[in-house]
Amino acid sequence: MKNIIVYLSAMLLFATIAFGAVGFGNLINTAWDANTETDLAGYRIYRSSQSNVYTFGVGSPNLIHQVECSGGDTSNNCTSYSFDDTPIGTWFWVATAYDSYGNESGPSDELTETITDMTAPSAPENFRREITP
Repeated sequence: MKNIIVYLSAMLLFATIAFGAVGFGNLINTAWDANTETDLAGYRIYRSSQSNVYTFGVGSPNLIHQVECSGGDTSNNCTSYSFDDTPIGTWFWVATAYDSYGNESGPSDELTETITDMTAPSAPENFRREITP
């Protein structure tokens, strides 16, 4: 398995690491460099609320998405994924590659992102002046 290289971006500040994302609100855009193995079947993205605490494999509760590469596609057609359902809090992600035989690579370097509440509170209702005698 070749190294998965990706880029982390937070607040438009870029730093190169092995797996990364751009996050705005709860939208996370992830991307990585293509694996060049001919039997590549796809990539799996895992998320955890704790750093370096993951269970790997198809039935894992940490598995949040599987990106399938049709016909061993090693181009950029299957090297990104966006998800907009990330809950508020600090989260950690890793990616793995898997092949057509079911073999799965070790995890990429870990990405971390803190998702904050980007929704303004509702405006006060029935705002009025009250006269006190």
